[in-house]
Amino acid sequence: MHLRTLAACSTLGCLLGAAPMSHAVEPHVLRDLAIPSPTLGQPIPCAVTLPDDYDRDPTRRFPVLLLLHGTDGTENDWLDAGGLVDGSAGSVAQGGLPFIIVTPGAGNSWYVDNGSVAWETALVDDLLPAIDVRFRTIQGRAGRAIAGLSMGGYGAMHLALRHPYQFAAVASLSGALYAPDDPLTDADIADFHGAFGEPFDPNLFARESVYTDLSELPSDATPPRVYLASGGRDQYGFDVAAMRLYQALKEHNIPATLVVQAGYDHGWQFWHDDLAAVLSFASAALQAAGEITSQ
Repeated sequence: MHLRTLAACSTLGCLLGAAPMSHAVEPHVLRDLAIPSPTLGQPIPCAVTLPDDYDRDPTRRFPVLLLLHGTDGTENDWLDAGGLVDGSAGSVAQGGLPFIIVTPGAGNSWYVDNGSVAWETALVDDLLPAIDVRFRTIQGRAGRAIAGLSMGGYGAMHLALRHPYQFAAVASLSGALYAPDDPLTDADIADFHGAFGEPFDPNLFARESVYTDLSELPSDATPPRVYLASGGRDQYGFDVAAMRLYQALKEHNIPATLVVQAGYDHGWQFWHDDLAAVLSFASAALQAAGEITSQ
């Protein structure tokens, strides 16, 4: 996909500063979890990163960040390449919230229900309740954020807009934020791996678009606060996609932040470096949206 042809700007000063610094922590990582999913008929592979404070205070509850991988990724991508175990996960900037970070492995599902398999339903109806049962979470919308990269950046926006009663904040990094009528190449369709039908179903693709989700937000729902970020040299044009969705969100009066970082392309260096900013954003958004305070 070449979204650069849809806009003349690249970074356009759409601009925010560098990610805030975080102090060193010692997160507790649980790999190789298998969360039962009646919806899928098979377990959801999952990793959970607990903040350093989790074992220090056995009465304290923590907000949850559901963090999604990209195409051909696994539940361990954010651990192995994204910075979850190098000091950026357990806490954020001074006054921020430590998160329980959940990284499910969803294959190349695009996190959608497509008639054959129902990953959207599995994550919302199976995974989230299971995490609430097993860990000391702040349950419900007030204690929950979602984020992801590339395919997962789309998935995070899709799930947050489809389920505004479940998530108070959403962050999309280099998100594959297609509009229903975007021209698609054969390579684009191949990257969907049949998630939108096999053969590709343009009607299903349009129904699952974040723009469709945006237009169908329930009138009584408080929309999640949104963080959109991309490298300014994204080779797929997803920096332009982020700018375009940012304008649409503003037209719907949805609080949104846009960051386009010069010098980064569509790759792990950007996602790793921007993780601290995602955590700070989610922390501030949850504190602004609910009654959670840092402790």
